[in-house]
Amino acid sequence: MQRRPSKLLPSVWVNICVRYNVKTIFLQRKNVYARKIGDVGAILQYMQEKQADDKSFYYAIQFDDEDQVTNVFWADGKSMVDYYHFSDVICWDMTYRTSSYGRPFAPFYGVNHHKQIVFFGAALLYDESEESFKWLLTTFKEAMSGKQPTVILTDHDEAIVHATASVWQDTTYCTCVWHVYHNANKYLAQIFQGSRTFAYDFSSLVFDCEDEEEFISSWGKMLGQYDLNDNPWLNQLFKERKKWALPYRRGTFCADMRNIQRRENLNSMLKDYLGLKQDLLQFFKHYERIVDEHRQAEVHADFHAAQSASLMVPSRMLRQAANAYTPAVLDMFQKEFEMSLDCMVYRCGEHGTTYEYKVTSDANPTKHSVKFDSLNGTVVCSCKKFKFLGIQCRHALKVLDILNIKELPAQYLLKRWRKDAKVGSLRADPRFASDIDSNSSKAHRSSYLHCIFSIIAARATHTVEGYAFIENQLDQLTEDVYHVLQTRLPKELQLH
Repeated sequence: MQRRPSKLLPSVWVNICVRYNVKTIFLQRKNVYARKIGDVGAILQYMQEKQADDKSFYYAIQFDDEDQVTNVFWADGKSMVDYYHFSDVICWDMTYRTSSYGRPFAPFYGVNHHKQIVFFGAALLYDESEESFKWLLTTFKEAMSGKQPTVILTDHDEAIVHATASVWQDTTYCTCVWHVYHNANKYLAQIFQGSRTFAYDFSSLVFDCEDEEEFISSWGKMLGQYDLNDNPWLNQLFKERKKWALPYRRGTFCADMRNIQRRENLNSMLKDYLGLKQDLLQFFKHYERIVDEHRQAEVHADFHAAQSASLMVPSRMLRQAANAYTPAVLDMFQKEFEMSLDCMVYRCGEHGTTYEYKVTSDANPTKHSVKFDSLNGTVVCSCKKFKFLGIQCRHALKVLDILNIKELPAQYLLKRWRKDAKVGSLRADPRFASDIDSNSSKAHRSSYLHCIFSIIAARATHTVEGYAFIENQLDQLTEDVYHVLQTRLPKELQLH
């Protein structure tokens, strides 16, 4: 086990293709590379090999007073691109430890437009101190060119809370319900093992209950049924319910993370690998394999979405949704649309251009308030499903229908759920927001273009057809550049 340093030295930063593709290495000690082969050698070897294959690869290593590795973070170019598109919600998972070293392993991941997990980076930490967490969050922010997530879901831990508030001041912190369930398995192990029904009842309450009154009532019934009224951990968890329970988080976008975590069972997959006795190099390769499997699943989902035909239905709104949404998101929307058919709506007020309605159904007698503004086409429901999931609810859809609005207003087709979620100008990415002009150096311009072309290459090589298309375009592009150069005066072609 590595010894905890009296103080942490500044990190060794290796920053490739971040901002201007200029390689910058700050070595805080002269003998960083003069080490015997071991953990440090394995880490550096792995990172350098990844860097050779991926010019966008980023890693940072922190050493102690005796040049022992304390903290390591890494992220490849694909992770950075995914983070640019899907950084609205990220999960920072601190529930894993490597079997051979006992060190915390911390992956960062989010949700793509197919409702699949995408990885943004990972870290091996020395410990779970606030100091290590601050280093990690600062490093992650640096890797992502200063872009902070909108919402972070993680464990309810004082060190994590303080570190997040200090480094990511503009990010909304929420306790992840998956972590709540994971901790329950630890603190209530005897109950989980001794009862056939407790796991189901507890998970239903944590993952599925969305109404506050129902949540409080069901919680009380659960405590009584399993004789847990005096359980200190559950009582404290209930006191902190506004930080994690769904009824209190409806106003915060979560990208359906709770259901995706349950479906993909990432926790089990990672622990199967982490439980193996293995050296660091094997560990890195196992994690890389998990990431690659998820990315391959995204490629298949992209192909399926591109090939999916529009729904052959008379509804204009469903056809619009089918053309815009990925199949996974369309399923969510279609369920809401179908449920709206059984809803009943009553107009109950008018204030200027805003009309208010009450919507209910036989299946759920709860009355929801829906407000529609005819001036800008906004429709807001008290159930807050759009804020929470990013798709319109059955109640709002019912109001739009009675108003003879047969297509969703554009603002309710979130791009992050669309088939074209990752389509757009690369120059909008802050990593490529370079001030390139006629006074820029040749090296500066070359680095900037190299970054952009590396991302294009990463996208194109997913398929043989994509590769062939880019290969064909290169001939025309080369010829066009040649003609551009022929129109310039010789002095303009001189090196700056």
